Amino acid sequence: MPLSVSRFESLLRNHPDSSLASYVINGLRCGFDIGFTVNRITNQHSSNLSSAFQHSAFVSAQLAASCNVSHTAGPFDSPPFPFMYCSGIGAVPKKNGKLRLIHHLSSPAGSSVNDGIPAEPFSLQYISIDEAINIIMSSPSPVYLSKLDVKSAFRQIPVRPQDWHLLGILWQGKYYYDRVLPMGSALARRYFMQWQPPLNG
Repeated sequence: MPLSVSRFESLLRNHPDSSLASYVINGLRCGFDIGFTVNRITNQHSSNLSSAFQHSAFVSAQLAASCNVSHTAGPFDSPPFPFMYCSGIGAVPKKNGKLRLIHHLSSPAGSSVNDGIPAEPFSLQYISIDEAINIIMSSPSPVYLSKLDVKSAFRQIPVRPQDWHLLGILWQGKYYYDRVLPMGSALARRYFMQWQPPLNG
């Protein structure tokens, strides 16, 4: 289910950090900057992972499903942009035995899309088990815990059109590009967990 921008706007109307609230609403409406800071005027095609070919039916079905909900644009017979980064895709097993389609934005090493996104201020460190235990132990009783698993969480966050050409895919002779944060972006977890604006955001 897509995010409701009007609902977010209503919930954030009285947020104490008005600039952050405005940033989030504008990003949901117009797309977020992925933070890419190096040469955009180039064409680069990376090979797809062997796992994509091993599970080709799954990959094709996932791309079609993503296009059906407008998370991905395509297929195109030729590149839809004058300059385009096409990063490899793969099928990675999840703990439950199912597969996840990933967009390998860290390939090729040294000149990938993720290499063009500075490590700071976009790095994210998750809380450790010890830190979580300390928080629980120091909290007044009773303590209630819950775990949330938001399916396709990153895929709810739109990318601004100026960055679409950086999120290209070449599969079975057809071109695609992501319009939302892909699994594989250096910024995906940072945006979803903390809504941290990039340097030029």
